[in-house]
Amino acid sequence: MYLRTITVPRKKNVNRYAQIADKYRKDGKTMVKVLKHLGPVKSEADIERYRKIFAMEEQKLLIENADLRKLDLLPPREYGIIYAARALCSYIGLDHVFDMLGMYSDIIFLAVTSRLIYPTSDFGLLRLLMCSPKNCNTFCYF
Repeated sequence: MYLRTITVPRKKNVNRYAQIADKYRKDGKTMVKVLKHLGPVKSEADIERYRKIFAMEEQKLLIENADLRKLDLLPPREYGIIYAARALCSYIGLDHVFDMLGMYSDIIFLAVTSRLIYPTSDFGLLRLLMCSPKNCNTFCYF
């Protein structure tokens, strides 16, 4: 697939047009199939605009031809329960207690929230926080 310009003689004028075309072989001959007519080319600004359109068409083609079976997906992360725990703490007033702890308030909040998500010991919480998605058998929530 490529961007090409063609010239078409019209009486005294010669008009230029931009197209997206694709080459293929049929019976040993090279053939050209026009995929999309872009419009007339009257200046360099038109050519630049058609190059941008062509780039978008290439991206669209790559997305359409992508093989979803080859995607490497990381395990999902839970954010909804953390948001809900933060809202619950705010509703019952625990956020003020956490604020009194100063710089440790986020750590304590994570420790409390981890008990809701994945009940484990303090060392288990450290393992959850330090594991990476590639070598982790459990879901990493934070």
